[in-house]
Amino acid sequence: TTYLEVLVIVIVGLFLHELIHCIIFSLFSEEGWKSIRYGFEQNVLKFYSYSIDGVTKNKYIIARILPLIITFIIPFMQQFLKI
Repeated sequence: TTYLEVLVIVIVGLFLHELIHCIIFSLFSEEGWKSIRYGFEQNVLKFYSYSIDGVTKNKYIIARILPLIITFIIPFMQQFLKI
């Protein structure tokens, strides 16, 4: 694996991570996709996503944790724990 391949995998992974946030927030928001904001801050090299609609604390926690579970914990368990 080359450094370029790793870089591409990381960038795609970060994008997918934020996309999962967007999907979950859209499911929890009254306006759906209309209330979702996302983008990339070039000065700090950071993807971001959020909902302009208010969501409950529990829904917010779910929206923040689910991408970690899908993009890191599940693949880690499959790869290293053979689950």
